[in-house]
Amino acid sequence: MNDFDPVRATNRPELLSAICQMGALNWAFTTKDLYDPAALRDFPAVQASYHALPPDPEPGNRLRAHSRFSLSHETGELLLMDGSDYSQSAEYNDDSGGKVRHFAAVSQEVLASSTLHHLIQIYEIIARATQPQLFAERDVTIGVHQIRYAPCGLAPAYSNPIVPHRDDERIVVVLLSSVSQNMAGDQNYLGQDRRNLGHCFRLQRPLDALVLGPDQYHGVGVMHSIDGRPAHRDILLVTFM
Repeated sequence: MNDFDPVRATNRPELLSAICQMGALNWAFTTKDLYDPAALRDFPAVQASYHALPPDPEPGNRLRAHSRFSLSHETGELLLMDGSDYSQSAEYNDDSGGKVRHFAAVSQEVLASSTLHHLIQIYEIIARATQPQLFAERDVTIGVHQIRYAPCGLAPAYSNPIVPHRDDERIVVVLLSSVSQNMAGDQNYLGQDRRNLGHCFRLQRPLDALVLGPDQYHGVGVMHSIDGRPAHRDILLVTFM
């Protein structure tokens, strides 16, 4: 999709810093400095695609799409998988665990975008460096979720599950695509467990991202519109399992 060189990228200080953070903390915060600007040439089109997302059928005032790739263990080829349904185990999701959730597929334009493939390349490097056993003997499933949180008036928007939780996936990237100026309550938080939250911060700029390691407790606050007008927070999740 682009001229990105993953071998040369491992010498970049931003990438090495993210890998070191993951090793020390089991999570990392990254910014747009991690990426090759030329590979993000179609990022504005990816941002615009959130306006066309269909509603998430679960409560929470979200819009959502989901697709998956398979990363071949033998060839390294990235292949689009059939279907867009999604499920989590009951152990990790108290609200919808064990339930198959039906989402629309991510658009072909986003799936083929240089931006998405570059992001997958970057976070594959981090995943391989911090979770090598994940890639050792089998194909890896890479999930792609587009999520818009859309509070309006007195109606909030919130995550599923709404409480601090872990994810089934071994690496989860929470990347900010865009956020409206009238959005409030969208702080991310991290902790050792549900009752011991040690970090809280906000993804503020497009391409700010939070990278989560295995079994990392995390969540995001209940969001609302400051002025009652429609607000939005657009997130791209990239997961490795």
